[in-house]
Amino acid sequence: MKTWWLSVIVVVLVGCSSGEPPTLPTVANPDDVAGTLGIPPQVAFEATQTARVISPTPTIATLTPTPNISPTASYTPTETLTPSVSPNPIQLTETALFGRQTSIAATTNAPSVTPTASNTSTASDTPSPSDTPLPSPTATPTITPTPLPEVPANPPKNSVIFSSDRSGSNDLWAMDINGEPVRQIVYAPESNEYVAACNPNGSALIFDSDRGGDRELYLTDYQGTPPRQLTDTEGENFNPVWSPTGALVAFVSTRSGDADIWVMDGAGANVRRISVALGDDILPSWSPDGNVLFYSSNRNGNFDIYQFNLETAIESQVTSTANVDELYPVLSTDFETIAYVAETIAGNPATGSVFLWEQGAASARPAVTSGGRVEMPEWVARNELLVSADVGWVQILFVNIETEFSTVLTNVGNSNRWPRYCYIPRDVYVALPGPIPTATFTPTITPTATSPFQPVQEPPETWLISRETWTGDEMAFIAPEGLPPVRGFLTDNLLHITWDDDQGRHVVSIALEAYQGELSSTLIGYTLNDLPGPVENVLGLDERFLQQILFNSVPEGIYYFDAVEITDVNITLLFRIPVQTPEPEPGQYQAMEDTVPNNWLISTETWTATELALIANATDIIEDVGVSIAGTQVRYQWEQNGLDYDLTVTFATGNGDLTVTPVSYTVNGVAALGIDTEAIVYALREGLLKNSINPGQFFLSRVTNANQTLEFVFLVPPR
Repeated sequence: MKTWWLSVIVVVLVGCSSGEPPTLPTVANPDDVAGTLGIPPQVAFEATQTARVISPTPTIATLTPTPNISPTASYTPTETLTPSVSPNPIQLTETALFGRQTSIAATTNAPSVTPTASNTSTASDTPSPSDTPLPSPTATPTITPTPLPEVPANPPKNSVIFSSDRSGSNDLWAMDINGEPVRQIVYAPESNEYVAACNPNGSALIFDSDRGGDRELYLTDYQGTPPRQLTDTEGENFNPVWSPTGALVAFVSTRSGDADIWVMDGAGANVRRISVALGDDILPSWSPDGNVLFYSSNRNGNFDIYQFNLETAIESQVTSTANVDELYPVLSTDFETIAYVAETIAGNPATGSVFLWEQGAASARPAVTSGGRVEMPEWVARNELLVSADVGWVQILFVNIETEFSTVLTNVGNSNRWPRYCYIPRDVYVALPGPIPTATFTPTITPTATSPFQPVQEPPETWLISRETWTGDEMAFIAPEGLPPVRGFLTDNLLHITWDDDQGRHVVSIALEAYQGELSSTLIGYTLNDLPGPVENVLGLDERFLQQILFNSVPEGIYYFDAVEITDVNITLLFRIPVQTPEPEPGQYQAMEDTVPNNWLISTETWTATELALIANATDIIEDVGVSIAGTQVRYQWEQNGLDYDLTVTFATGNGDLTVTPVSYTVNGVAALGIDTEAIVYALREGLLKNSINPGQFFLSRVTNANQTLEFVFLVPPR
């Protein structure tokens, strides 16, 4: 191994900033996110409960040079239907790894980097907000030329193995380096297969899968041999990568508590731990000679790049960049360049580009950028990379660094990730099965004949204000029956619904508008494989979606629709609705104490004192009440039968349930707490639930006070 890569080198990467911390993007499904990253699933309600709160589209830094994303002939998105960049699952990244939040500063004034024992360094000059953030080493070691290490004589690589959700679940697929033809390797519709490691001689592969309930490693071949489980430990095992010598497989395991790098032989024996520091060590890769492991670690706060030499058993820190995550390190086949992913805005995991750090260079340079985050570099040749990039959907790209030209290799599925450049014997590859045929959507959709929702043109002043905020993904959760699995996204003030089948990619564009108090929908366009499709096949789909939106936004009956606002992140619908009288029978609402399903909707309900008074007056227990709010306490005052009543209660959440607890209660100024309050408290609780969500199951995530209003964040099943 060359001396340069064995040195401990300190790099400072300073991110651009507008003077305020960047807004972290919202996500809707942390388990799916963790799976696509090669990270074990996690439970994180705090990370998901803002998914229906309006949030700005994150600023994606533009770097130079920026390669042109030029799709192949089979993938030619039209300008009007290509989704703009908006928060996507990759945004969870390792900043929320295993629920241990990494505190990320978002200022251009990065602190000085503490040098390691064998290095000294100083922080780079703070750039102006317009500067492009580039990592630059502060100490350049003296380079002593040494001969290149001996690289194993393996068959030449010829295939790309990757994970794709094109058939519903995440499965393993193979394709030629030009993207065609696509072949199945592992297809398991009841589980997810994520990251594959291929034996360099083409005889076998190891992959991680959740088929046993948690992430474990499995061994198989390309002839369809049933996979054999290699790991079964406390914690999870994932993200395997086979060494170039074929002797070892490196992987990540949480069996010791946090995430560490481990190695084993190709049969699953002789397992030993490589990294032992506190923190999470993830995303391993091998040097071309198989003697050094590169990986990312957050042991010092954010993710930096480390290396471990198996011959000397010495671990070295390669980068030390304050406030910026550096991930996916991989050394080039000629030992000259490290490719890795770094945030382009400090502390914002929605941003990321591939940087190249070449031996002897004074600074790293951006090599692959896109409108969305770019990740997972894999070397093909000296100036060629495979990457995964968000170009509207997450696809795999082939990038020529010299020409700055990129080709999209995949054009089916919302998520194509984890490219590995492998060798598969040609006769074996040809024998692999082709794609599983998916359902073709052809029948005409007829509009709903009658609707249980009747708009009015002038709502009474006593009606409540209901503001419903949706993400594109949540629109997919309420898709009408008869459609394949769909995805929703938002651009140009339109709602777009898309799905894949054996005909290709379908995109239906729908306009939502307010018209004389009514929520109306209009079918704007329909494309099949980015060309105009037969509109008669999707007639009525806009009306079906409109009905589903109403079912999940307001109670059945009369309503008034005031306005709609669509950004690239959210749809916000503003309704006026009459107060609903709570049912006297108990059991209308059941709080969920267990794990909430991933497809539940997030409903944020905001109540003013005036609206809380309207709800209380609808209970038939309280008359002409006055209400005031202090924190999460609500004070009700009313006169009834010649008596003055004064009741203060606290609204809170406990195990997902809504609790209403009396704090004080007086009748004519005399303390009466505990006397005749049960019926009142029950009516107040049922009244608030009745006017917030539909009867049935729910999970109350939080109750907060904002500007003298109470905000309740519910998770509810779609209707």
